[in-house]
Amino acid sequence: MARAKLDLLRWDSGPRDVVLTKAADLCRRKQLKKGWKETEKLLRSLDEGDERRALVIEFQADFEKEAAFRLAHLDTHAALGCYELAWRELIPQLKLWAGTPMGDLFRDKERQWKKDRNIKKLRAWDKERIQALHTIWISGNRGKGLKDLREVASEATGSLLESVLASDLLAAQKI
Repeated sequence: MARAKLDLLRWDSGPRDVVLTKAADLCRRKQLKKGWKETEKLLRSLDEGDERRALVIEFQADFEKEAAFRLAHLDTHAALGCYELAWRELIPQLKLWAGTPMGDLFRDKERQWKKDRNIKKLRAWDKERIQALHTIWISGNRGKGLKDLREVASEATGSLLESVLASDLLAAQKI
């Protein structure tokens, strides 16, 4: 199963005003903490009436939109019960956004998922699901993989993961 490469920065800050050159460059190099701090420094140094201040605020808004996109992506996986998949994508996000206000949102999500017993159970089942799919598709052991996938499906009956497991079983049985 291919893992999404969300740790790569999808957001390109694009061409920006000269005042944002350093911040944009830091963000392109995945140094988001330093890039955010640079924008904060710029806001402190620019007067209220300075038109460049609006550009810095716009840059920060774009920054926040990117974090919101990534959080929504994690929530999409979570809504299906695919917490192991979401977890594997959360870890690089924690590192990427650490030290920014948006990093706190990722850290809160991590804490929430670590505390919740139901999420821990769903994550364990999802991990087993991923391993079974790996056995089927990568290792080529269809019989063992299907057996493992059926076991997980029977354990996860009635959970969020049930529909995902049903579609995985259907796809695996067709090969």
